[in-house]
Amino acid sequence: MKNLIGVILVLFMGFLFTAATGSLNFSGEWQLNRDKSDFGEGGRGSRMTATKLIVDQKETLKTERFSVNRNDEEVTTEETLTLDGKECKSETNRGERLSKAKFSDDGKSLQIESTITFESPNGEFKMNSKEVWSLENDGNTLVIDYTMTTQRGERTMKIYYDKAKTEKK
Repeated sequence: MKNLIGVILVLFMGFLFTAATGSLNFSGEWQLNRDKSDFGEGGRGSRMTATKLIVDQKETLKTERFSVNRNDEEVTTEETLTLDGKECKSETNRGERLSKAKFSDDGKSLQIESTITFESPNGEFKMNSKEVWSLENDGNTLVIDYTMTTQRGERTMKIYYDKAKTEKK
């Protein structure tokens, strides 16, 4: 009887974990697919787009984003988000980023909303962004629908990443 209760408890905890984290798992190394991606009007968004993502998803979503800055230097931004919609802080090359992440009601995507406020030569500048992450191609393609809103207007992009093939030993 004790064993049965233990098994039921383990199954229930697994169910709760799956419900809390969604059925999607974005863990892995992802390489930007420039050919498939749509960087928006004039392709101007391609410059700020991460060329590689490393994602570790368990109870939280840990990301490393590798991109190139205006000086052609590689920049790595790390972020850890809870998946329950609570606000999380991280540092970027532009300043503090406040983000909230949660799975969609249907469990088919992860929504990340962020705000970065920083000082520019023209005064304070605020960027709001919304990322909707989903998986295609049996989990081998990460698609990020990205919308950024600033004082200058709105920009949208659809960014595709291919899952890096891991070597089997």
